[in-house]
Amino acid sequence: MCKILSKQYILILIIFVIVTACKSDTNKSTEVVKTPTVQNQTVPRAEQSFVQDLFNRVDQIDYIFNTFDFSMSITEPNAVKSNIATLSGDSVGSITTQCKPIGRQMFMSKGEMLAEADLYFSEGCHYLIFVEKEKPVSGSKFNDRGIEFYNSVFAQANGAR
Repeated sequence: MCKILSKQYILILIIFVIVTACKSDTNKSTEVVKTPTVQNQTVPRAEQSFVQDLFNRVDQIDYIFNTFDFSMSITEPNAVKSNIATLSGDSVGSITTQCKPIGRQMFMSKGEMLAEADLYFSEGCHYLIFVEKEKPVSGSKFNDRGIEFYNSVFAQANGAR
């Protein structure tokens, strides 16, 4: 049952990304995402209570990517919860100089920003770093399902080019 749900989740999000990517040419944003420099800095693990609060309250997740020609927004309730559930709860540890953020993820509830996080997704760097006032405050590695999800998103984005 879990495999079916995760495949359905991935399929829904892939379709959403394709639609969003197709719209990106007409709705290009000139906004530049500021990403703090946190290389060689140890980031504390995101508290389970904080992640649970996001899981319970967030109704929209927006993404702005630094290196891709698209942004995306997730508003379907199950997709939002599934996205937050991709956080493993494991500590990020120390961020090496090879790891660079590829975008910003914003967690919204009824139009209010609850949290912002820099998305790291490259070889050996699969995690979110939550930021406040452009400073890192906590982070979490992605679980296997999260890594699968982002691999699918970026493969679809590259295919849509």
